[in-house]
Amino acid sequence: MIVSTVKIHKNQIEWREKNVLRNLCRMICAGLAICEQIPNVLLAHTLPRSSQNYK
Repeated sequence: MIVSTVKIHKNQIEWREKNVLRNLCRMICAGLAICEQIPNVLLAHTLPRSSQNYK
């Protein structure tokens, strides 16, 4: 009984670690996607203003 519970506990820990890694990967991917969009957003905000200034 004791051995089986220890095995189960170890499996739960490994499963949690995998989940944490997966979540970290998702967060990093989401962060990268946002970082890629930031320049476009900044350009979208700055371009209309600069074109208005030229008028």
